[in-house]
Formats: sequence, C-alpha cells, structure tokens
Amino acid sequence: MPLPALRTLVLAVCAVVALATCAPVGATDAESAGEKWIDVNLSEQWLTAYEGQWIIWSGPISSGRGEYATPTGTFYVQRKAWAEDMSGEWGTSEYYYQPEVPWVLYFTARGHAIHGVYWHSRFGTPTSHGCVGAPLNGASILYSWAPVGTPIVIHY
Repeated sequence: MPLPALRTLVLAVCAVVALATCAPVGATDAESAGEKWIDVNLSEQWLTAYEGQWIIWSGPISSGRGEYATPTGTFYVQRKAWAEDMSGEWGTSEYYYQPEVPWVLYFTARGHAIHGVYWHSRFGTPTSHGCVGAPLNGASILYSWAPVGTPIVIHY
C-alpha cells in the first residue's frame, strides 16, 4: 500500500476509534454545563476525559510509583507542550532521560503532567516518577481536546 493511502487509512481508523469511545454517562451539575474535565483514578490506573455527559476518551494509564506517587487533588492544565525532553535529577539512582515525550499537559509547577508514553506498554501499573502516562492514541486525543485551564481530578 502506498504511504499516502496508508496514512489516510490510519487517520480514518483513528477517527472511528475516537468516535466509538464517546458515550453518555450520568451527569452531575458541573458536567451538565458541558464543561471539560479529566478524571484520573489511581486505584484503577484509569483516565476518563469528559465533556458534559460525554466520555471523550477513556483508557489505562501508568501513574507514579512508590515515593514518586502521583499527587492527588484537583489540578488544572497549566501549560501544554507538543513534545518535550524529560529527565530526573542527575546523579541519583532514579535518573532517567526521555527525549521528545509527546502530547504533554502539565498540571503542577513541579513538572507533573499527563503525557504520551512510547517507551513501555505497562499501562495499568504504576511505573512513573509522578506523571500520568497514557497510550499514544489517548494522549494525542487529550492534547488536542483539553485547553489550558481544564480541570484534572486525581484520586484513589
């Protein structure tokens, strides 16, 4: 299959998958207003993005582990980055370097973010240094959909 045709096919499949993940849910007062918000359930290792009563995307994540647990509470998307290099503290046993981490939604000043993960597929298991890692397809949907200021509720 020629590359342009393959690219068109991939985009069509992604659009169908994105539409298929939308489903109505029971609405609260805030949700009824059509507001966008993201729910991160650390116990289930699951993220759900809502717009009003509709689920925009829902899927497994990998959150922070051990002493690097993802913080809980209500946060807001502070800034977005299409791709950024990420690293841990140099000289420690937990140092890491990940170049070009895609579709980053920062929600704390300390660097916690929801972002795409290309270096592992262990979603459903806490593995990170505090961020919320999502599969690439989900992270790209979230990045395109969530503006700065979108609420993120993180809980167990």
